[in-house]
Amino acid sequence: MIGALLGTLMVAGWSADAERADTLPWSGIVDSAYAGTAGAPSTLGVPMYRSIGDAIAKIPARSGERLVVFVRNGRYREKLTIVRPRVTLRGESRTGVVLSFDATADTRTPGVGTLGTAGSFTLRIAAPEFRAEHLTIENAFDYPTNFAKPAADSTKLRNPQAVALMLDTGSDRAVFEDVRILGHQDTLFANSGRAWFYACEVSGSVDFIFGAGQVVFEQCDIISRDRGSATNNGYITAPSTDASQRYGFVFVRSRLKKERPDMARASVTLGRPWHPSANPNANPSAMFLACTMDDHIGAKGWDRMSAVDSLGVRVWYEPESARFFEYGSTGAGAVSSATRRVLDRSDARQLSRAKVFSDWNPMPLPETVVADESEHGQHRSSGSVTRGWIVDQQDLGTRGGVGRVEEMMEGRFPGVQIYRVNGGIRVQIRGVSTINGRQFPLYVLDGYPIETDADGLISINPADIAGIEVLKDPAALAAYGWRAGSGVVLITTKRL
Repeated sequence: MIGALLGTLMVAGWSADAERADTLPWSGIVDSAYAGTAGAPSTLGVPMYRSIGDAIAKIPARSGERLVVFVRNGRYREKLTIVRPRVTLRGESRTGVVLSFDATADTRTPGVGTLGTAGSFTLRIAAPEFRAEHLTIENAFDYPTNFAKPAADSTKLRNPQAVALMLDTGSDRAVFEDVRILGHQDTLFANSGRAWFYACEVSGSVDFIFGAGQVVFEQCDIISRDRGSATNNGYITAPSTDASQRYGFVFVRSRLKKERPDMARASVTLGRPWHPSANPNANPSAMFLACTMDDHIGAKGWDRMSAVDSLGVRVWYEPESARFFEYGSTGAGAVSSATRRVLDRSDARQLSRAKVFSDWNPMPLPETVVADESEHGQHRSSGSVTRGWIVDQQDLGTRGGVGRVEEMMEGRFPGVQIYRVNGGIRVQIRGVSTINGRQFPLYVLDGYPIETDADGLISINPADIAGIEVLKDPAALAAYGWRAGSGVVLITTKRL
C-alpha cells in the first residue's frame, strides 16, 4: 500500500530524484512475507528485510541520523533488545503490525536458570531517543490458562510475569504514539529514563505498568483484563520511583477501561507501592489527572504491597506511604473516599510535561490542559497554555478563548484533534499513518492551499468553520503533490 502511495505521489509531482533511496523517509522496510536476500533493495531503492531485528542490526549507521524502519503489516515473532540510539519503528497500522513473543519469568535459559521478570520482555529498549508508532507490542504468554490451573498442578508456572515492553538502563526520551502494548502480569516495565505515551493502549491485569521511570501517559486507554475474580482482578500500576525523582507515572486525560462489560465492580485498584528487594530509597509515585474511570475501580483506590529484604524478612508497604494522588477523576469509578487522596489544586495546576520531563519536549504538540469548575467538580478538555495541564475555569476568559475550541469542534469532525493557541487554531490528524509521519499536514482552506504561521497555527475563527475533512488515501493525496505527504486537512468556512 505504501509502495503504491509513493508511486502515485511521484507521478503527481515529485521530482525525478525523489525516487532515490536517500530522499525517502525510511532507512529500510521490513515485511514478514519477504523472501528475498536480507538488505537487497526494493523497487524504491530501500533495503528490505524479513525481520525487525535484522533491519536494526544491518542497516549501516549514518552519523547523527535517525534510523527509521518502516514495518509492513504482519506478525513478527521476535525477542529484541535495541541498543542503537535514535531508532524509529513505524508500523503500517496499529493492529496490523504485531511484534510478539511469549517468554515468562519462569522460562528456562540455556543454562540452569530462568529468565526472571527482567528477561521475559518481547522488546527491550536500552538506548536513548527510541520511537515507536502505529504498531502492537505483545507478550503472548497464555496467562489465563496458567492462572486457572490448580495450585497442585506441576505444570503451573509459579512466576507468570511476562513483560511485553521494557525500558531499561540506557533508555531515555522514548516516545510511543498510537501503539498497543498487550500482556497480563507486568506488561510494561518502564524502569529507566523518561518516556511519553500518546494515544496508546496498555492492557494487563497484575501490576501491568510498573518500574522506576518518569512516564507520561497522555490520552491513552488503560485496559484491565479480567481474571474472573469477584474481588481482585489486579492492580494497574506498581511504581518504584526513586525518592530523588519528583515524578513517576502521570496519566493525563486517559481512560481506565475494563476488558469485559461483566467484569466485577470495584475489583481493580489504581496501583500499589513497589519497593524492589525492600529498597528503602524507593518512594513510589503515580498520579491520575482528569482521567475517566470505569466501575472496575472502587472506593479503595490503592492497595498495599510487600517485598523481601536481604535478610529474608518480608516488609509491607502501605499506599499512604507512597506518592499516590488523583485529580479531576470522572466516570463510574471516580469514587470519593478517604483512601483516594486528591492532589492539591495548586500542585495540580503546576503539572505539565515540562515539569515532569525537565528540558525534554517529546513532541511539538501543545499542552493538553483540563479546565475545572471546582476542585471536585466536572472537568472539561480545553486548549493550550504553558502553565500546566490544569487551569481554573475562571482563567479561560482571560486567555483569548483558550478552552472553547474543543467544546465547539471536538467530535464534530472525525479524524482530527483541534487545538487553539494564541488566538489561532491548530488541526492535527488523529492516528495518521502517512509518508512523513505525524508532521504538519497540508491545510486547504476553501479550495486553496494555505501556509500556517511558525507555530503551525491557522488564523481563523473556529466559529466560522463549516466543515473539516481529513484526506489520507493515495488518490486524494496525489492531487496535492509532495506537500501532502503528511496528510491533507480540508477546511471549509461558512460563506455568505
